[in-house]
Amino acid sequence: MSMQVIGSATAADWSCFWSLAAAERWRISSVEQRLFQGAWRDCAFALRLAGDFAGFVTAVPHQRRGWIGHVLVAPQQRRRGRGRTLFVLALQRLAEQGVEQCWLTASEQGRPLYETFGFTAVDRVERWLRPKCLATREGIATESEPPVEALVRADHLVWAEERTQLLAELARGGCFRAAAEGLLCLQQEGDFQLLGPWYAFDRCLHGQRELLARALVGADPERELVIDVLGSSALQALLRERGFEPISHSLLMVRGEPVQPAQKGLCALASLGSIG
Repeated sequence: MSMQVIGSATAADWSCFWSLAAAERWRISSVEQRLFQGAWRDCAFALRLAGDFAGFVTAVPHQRRGWIGHVLVAPQQRRRGRGRTLFVLALQRLAEQGVEQCWLTASEQGRPLYETFGFTAVDRVERWLRPKCLATREGIATESEPPVEALVRADHLVWAEERTQLLAELARGGCFRAAAEGLLCLQQEGDFQLLGPWYAFDRCLHGQRELLARALVGADPERELVIDVLGSSALQALLRERGFEPISHSLLMVRGEPVQPAQKGLCALASLGSIG
């Protein structure tokens, strides 16, 4: 039997991961990429068999809450329990760091496995996309400092803890729109644009429509725009009005207290399902 080793991801492991992720057409934001190269460099793990790359996973602790993501197994190693091995390792690492509540997004096929580990589905995550060249630029973006205090306050209302490293990176590169009705970020770096996080301070659709319109000012029509919106947010009609179409969905699952982020104002995630 080949020797199995799981350890912190090396540059070579990351290279293998990026290649496989591209083949799977995964989208990973520039914010995530910078964090995993910096503050979260110790949150990525690789499975190796006889020295060869066999799989990958990330386990990011914020404070009491953490996220498992990027579970990816090399094609020749699939259906051999490698994904389960990586998942158990991620759970163990988060537990060692005092995480009490674990989050992830899962396919319907993956749901039974996660339920055996005590995870519960609390919402549906819908991925919507606005194709490039579908819309013209909607206005001229005005440069301004991101409302960091408003971002921290809105995020804390949802998660009841400070996700300092993630929010600092969002504030560094995101274009924010804040109003009495909510706060929405447009991430414009990289080869695609990401809309999120989106926090609603009230459920008035008119107010959220205006906030979305303001956020789209300056969006580049030559690049695709993606958002992972919570199914219970009731904002799908607003996205469709602006040229978005649903392309896939997953389940938002949690182990620990089964809270529902949408009830606390969260409409869309800050990432595409891997870090919250």
